[in-house]
Amino acid sequence: MLDPEELRSKAQEWLDVHRPGAFIYSADEFPWGWAIQYESLAFFETQDISTLMADRSPIYIMRDGTLQEPIADASMAPDEQVEQFDAQQQG
Repeated sequence: MLDPEELRSKAQEWLDVHRPGAFIYSADEFPWGWAIQYESLAFFETQDISTLMADRSPIYIMRDGTLQEPIADASMAPDEQVEQFDAQQQG
């Protein structure tokens, strides 16, 4: 089982490669693992909407430590993507 520091480190490693400049703002726990939500650090610092990331699809870290890449694209709200992933894991 991952501790909170390991969880954030694993997620940030992926984000640094695939979503440079991303800042993790939420790691919601589920029975299967965690949904990691992020946004650009620039947006948190400035609140300027022009600095929002184009694709904020959540990443998922399973209880065994494996990372699942985003399952949807920017056309679906991040919270809806988490709901869809959660339903798939329970189905």
